[in-house]
Amino acid sequence: MKQFLAETQCFLFSQQIVLNKRLLCSFSGGQDSSVVFFSLLHRKTTSQHLNIIYCHHFWQVQNFQASVSIFQLSFVLKIPYTLILPNTPIVNENRSRDWRKKALSRFSHIEYLSILITGHTQTDTLETNLN
Repeated sequence: MKQFLAETQCFLFSQQIVLNKRLLCSFSGGQDSSVVFFSLLHRKTTSQHLNIIYCHHFWQVQNFQASVSIFQLSFVLKIPYTLILPNTPIVNENRSRDWRKKALSRFSHIEYLSILITGHTQTDTLETNLN
């Protein structure tokens, strides 16, 4: 976890790509996205331009609690929060990934957000998609 934190902070801030930009942080409530979120929040210059988005798949009961917890966190921190819900059932991980990518891209475009940052499971790495 320490290595992931160090790599995340190094990547996010080495070239100052997130300074004075409007950011969309896809936050699942898991370890990786939590590290990414709190790393961004820790930087005062980025926290004022930060938005949280949560994509709910309706797969697991704990996802309902995660969406509520993330909402509560965003409320306390006064950070905009968006919950995205599918309009049709998502039956597998590949379709879920495609749906998430489209939803995040569409939301970023509508809200004029400069950078989308996501944290994934321990087998994935930090992904940043520049618009």
